[in-house]
Amino acid sequence: MRKTALALAAVFMSFAAFAFPLKEIKEGDRVDMKKFAYSSKAYTDKEDKAPLKVLLLWKGDKRLSKNTFEEFKQFCEKSDVVCVAVELGVDETLKPVKNVIYAADTVKMTDSWGIFTLPVTLVLDGDNKIIHGLGFEGQYRAKLEKFIELKQGKISEAEYQKITNVQGVDKTVSKLPEINFAKNMIKSGQTEDARKRLAEIDPAALSDTEKTRLAEAYFMLKEYGGALEILKGIKSTVPEVRFLLGYAYMQTKNYEEALSELESVKDIYPRKERVYYALAKIYYEKDMYKEAADYFNRCCEIVIDF
Repeated sequence: MRKTALALAAVFMSFAAFAFPLKEIKEGDRVDMKKFAYSSKAYTDKEDKAPLKVLLLWKGDKRLSKNTFEEFKQFCEKSDVVCVAVELGVDETLKPVKNVIYAADTVKMTDSWGIFTLPVTLVLDGDNKIIHGLGFEGQYRAKLEKFIELKQGKISEAEYQKITNVQGVDKTVSKLPEINFAKNMIKSGQTEDARKRLAEIDPAALSDTEKTRLAEAYFMLKEYGGALEILKGIKSTVPEVRFLLGYAYMQTKNYEEALSELESVKDIYPRKERVYYALAKIYYEKDMYKEAADYFNRCCEIVIDF
């Protein structure tokens, strides 16, 4: 199955499309900030009682986390809120940054938080209760800045919505960010949580592109029947869809339907080795060994072609 990157549309979507980035804690829960390990008494009662705090959980050996950390630093350098960065990956010495307090989770407090994926940014109030959460997403710094400005009374709710609501476009216009997030969860082994998220998506409300990506997610879960039903609802007849439909038919043992779809794209689908392999398997299951051997040989020729 082709591995797809986060869709460009995700850059412009708000975090509402992803839901809260933690599974076991939610908005309103309190974080015991003093349980983190700080150096040189950097975090005192003064910081703990500050009206707003921003907590970043990140990993220094992951590109997405590092990119978010850079934006986090830029935000903190110009902000008057308390900023705490907790690195959960590699143990390395970080350069001092204005208004950023480094901390470590030596007691493994965050292990029970149900982190879907890093980075995660939490905004806390004066009682250290969570009032907002951000995962990895586009316009990270701008969204964080605007939320802080909202809470400080510097902008109105309407002004805040201008950046968080995709400049006025309905956030339900695309489910691609949510689908891609679930696919990343599957890759990281969080299959049950991904399955629950995918089950909340209504295929009937999706575009053909979204249905294709959703079907890929069900392929990743090896739920071929679910993928097949989604693909059958796609109007497009592009080679990618025909191949996926044929593959889904094959995995559900609907061999005649699978042959019809795969034979129709075998000369135009760019990843011909996939088509040949699927056809070889189908003909083998139908006891048509000569045809199976022919397609298997074609598949091998492509694979070892230098």
